[in-house]
Amino acid sequence: MFELHFITKIYHSIIASLLFWFYLARGFVVYGMFSSTCSMLTVMHTIRTGITTQDLTIKELFALSYKKYSTYKLGSFLFTLIILLIYMCLYFVTLKEGLSSLLLSIILIYLFALVWVVFSFAAYFIVFKKCTLKDSLIYAFITAIKKFFLSFSLIIVLTALFYLSQLNLMLFIVSFPALYSFTVLFLLGNIHISR
Repeated sequence: MFELHFITKIYHSIIASLLFWFYLARGFVVYGMFSSTCSMLTVMHTIRTGITTQDLTIKELFALSYKKYSTYKLGSFLFTLIILLIYMCLYFVTLKEGLSSLLLSIILIYLFALVWVVFSFAAYFIVFKKCTLKDSLIYAFITAIKKFFLSFSLIIVLTALFYLSQLNLMLFIVSFPALYSFTVLFLLGNIHISR
């Protein structure tokens, strides 16, 4: 019985991961980043706990969640723009040699990691703490700075998952959203914010 329950959870996680990529592409990546991530967190929480309010399939639950969080297009656009700008700056900075280039590269890598951590924490606060986008960004930034161990752990997991994309792209496509969401849920499950 345990094996069947475990295999069912893995199957649902794979379906949710594929739906994440579908809805991310549906939002043209730029506008669907926040909505897809929030929906993935919702679906993975449901899969992990096994608690559902209705008898919904994973596809129906993802579609309902995506519709609920589809108002965060501006947040998706801004995060995508910031990530792309930092990545482009990092590319051009690494073309040069010297101490100033190295120092600027370190600062850009730190900012890149900080943006990903703040994005992850903000998505969690929107979904589970019912914060507005503005409040979730404030709480996410403060939490990312105050809870350094959680931030560092998330960066380590993200780095390992992106390394997985170099080894096996298909495995990355099928597993990244589920593992990323599970990691965020696991790390931030005990975070309390005071309003």
